[in-house]
Amino acid sequence: MHHPMTDNVITAALRLVPCIHAAREEGEATRRVPPALAEALAAAGLFQLHLPRSMGGPELPPLTAFRVIEALSKADGSVGWCTMLATALSVFAGWLPADVGRALCGQPADLRAAGKAVGGSVNDAYLAALCGGLGRYHEVLGVPVDALPLALPVSLRGADDPASGNRFAGVTIAAPVGEPDPVERMRQVRAQVIARRSEPAIDVIGRLAPVLSLLPDEALYEVVNRVTPPDIQASNVPGYAQETFLAGARVDRQYGLGPLPRVAMMAILISRAGTCTVAFRYDTASFAAAEQLEKCLQAGFDEIVELGRPPARSVPRSRPPEGTS
Repeated sequence: MHHPMTDNVITAALRLVPCIHAAREEGEATRRVPPALAEALAAAGLFQLHLPRSMGGPELPPLTAFRVIEALSKADGSVGWCTMLATALSVFAGWLPADVGRALCGQPADLRAAGKAVGGSVNDAYLAALCGGLGRYHEVLGVPVDALPLALPVSLRGADDPASGNRFAGVTIAAPVGEPDPVERMRQVRAQVIARRSEPAIDVIGRLAPVLSLLPDEALYEVVNRVTPPDIQASNVPGYAQETFLAGARVDRQYGLGPLPRVAMMAILISRAGTCTVAFRYDTASFAAAEQLEKCLQAGFDEIVELGRPPARSVPRSRPPEGTS
């Protein structure tokens, strides 16, 4: 492994040190790695340090992985221990057939690797892929657009929030569907999401909700109708990391079929036991060319996933036996 790649992994671990320090009290109180911190560790690829490159992992040598765990352990011994246990399991993926390993780990790792290749996250890769598909669809119809209003939920959970429950707010970005470069598209998505999450008034609706609930229905409808809805809504829902069963049958896939709350399309990504699924529900009056839409969305995801694939290595030709030509 060359030094830049090694340094990048260790740097990713060091960047999480402030988050680890901030989560200490919650971890001590709940006796587990806080979910927000666990998600950050996973997004940085620190739970799959030994996962083969062919399955979307970094395939780190043992000494490099040791240095990553050492950096985390200096910040918090429990976080380092849990990360060591999680990433140690990725060693065994190398003994699996390639197709089995990809089925177990490949799809989320593909999105994670794509995001990491551009300095982003799984969510950045997912949104960039969605934007690429929608941009292609508009081009196919002969009506290219530069951007579309896209709404998404962002987590507002902090170290002081209880372990149970959830707290989030909706933000809207100008989805760069007209950007042809997938790398630049992902960077624009990430920059906008970070900027919206940092807005001081991000939770204003949540704070006003108790007051709004006291309004008569007619007045509340007037307020809602004056809000311009986005064209697209997208969600990313993390599911169970381990296998789950329903009445003795293993659950292989989970699809999120969300509503259409005054939007033309609802897209939902759900990860479960090493596999990501993305489901789309859309208004057929807004998206009339269903076959073209499916092809364009598939192309958008294929393009982003390709960013995380390791470059193909040429296989040296073997020398012919002596005395042959």
